[in-house]
Amino acid sequence: MKDAHSHSVAEANSRSYNQLARERYIQGAPHIGHRKLAELYDRLLSRVFSCAAEHTTSPSVLDLGAGEGSVTRKALAFGARVTAVDVAQARLDQLRQECSKHSAMLETIQSDAMPALESLRSQGKRFDVVMTVAFLHHVPDYLGLLRQAIGILGTHGQILTYEDPLRYDSLPSWSRLVSRVGYLAWRLGQGDILGGATRYLKRRRGIYGREDADNVEYHVVRNGVDQDAIQRLFTEMGLRSELTRYFSTQSPFWQRLGERVGAVNAFSVRGWKP
Repeated sequence: MKDAHSHSVAEANSRSYNQLARERYIQGAPHIGHRKLAELYDRLLSRVFSCAAEHTTSPSVLDLGAGEGSVTRKALAFGARVTAVDVAQARLDQLRQECSKHSAMLETIQSDAMPALESLRSQGKRFDVVMTVAFLHHVPDYLGLLRQAIGILGTHGQILTYEDPLRYDSLPSWSRLVSRVGYLAWRLGQGDILGGATRYLKRRRGIYGREDADNVEYHVVRNGVDQDAIQRLFTEMGLRSELTRYFSTQSPFWQRLGERVGAVNAFSVRGWKP
């Protein structure tokens, strides 16, 4: 039953992201649209590749949930060999076209992440870096996925997650309020207000349907992603880790306000083999 549910969520993501225009995706992606979030991501990524450069001149990178390709493009610019995995073939086709000058350094795999990890592991593949950016919240069993990802890290391997929502019940009440109001202010300009309001009220009562809207942003519409459980998993599997909390929302006004008052609602975790 668990596998069947994960499969239905993967199908929902495939339908949504094959149809969603890149420009519209970027409009709803704070980590791409807001300068300070992009700068934070660049600092985290530079740290990862600086550490990788101590052991190899051309690190192997696995980009899970490659999406619109920002991770892959940055990794290729660092001189990495990249395997990009995404459930949406349209995204991968666009990525290969945009990165044609790096074609010898880029492999794409159209697949749900978990089967891709199992296949790569069975082939004996190992990676210096595994990246999941704005991705874990799409995966019902994200801890299982991370366990599999850690299993294919090389000797000095690292894993970096970015742009997932902190577990909501771990947030200070005022941070949660700023986050919720900021999202609603942005959502009012996105259309389908009645449908969105109906789904919101149902979710507040713990009712989730089978429609794509309740499955694509799986943990966003539930209780967020458990950052503490991720760090416990990393420790259990012999990794050291560091957690970075920050604020992220779609609205430029509310993003600036959230940053100014020190609100937090999102996180990144870097794990590495000592």
